[in-house]
Amino acid sequence: MNQAQGSFLRRAISTLRVLVFIILALIAALAAIENTDPIRLKLLGYESAEVGVFWWLLLLFLVGVLLGRLSRMTPRR
Repeated sequence: MNQAQGSFLRRAISTLRVLVFIILALIAALAAIENTDPIRLKLLGYESAEVGVFWWLLLLFLVGVLLGRLSRMTPRR
């Protein structure tokens, strides 16, 4: 494979990643918009206040992003 083909392949993969991200973001946004009913979560005897499903989805998304970032950190020596 020559350099031009490698460059094209990198750009195609990068474009595909962006498209997949946009599609997933749209699906998540639609799920959040359609689920605005307030719910109360229960876990091990703890019961949360009534909060909209959107806010729970957003919170879990942000926790996932944070954990993903933390998992990619490399320890400094």
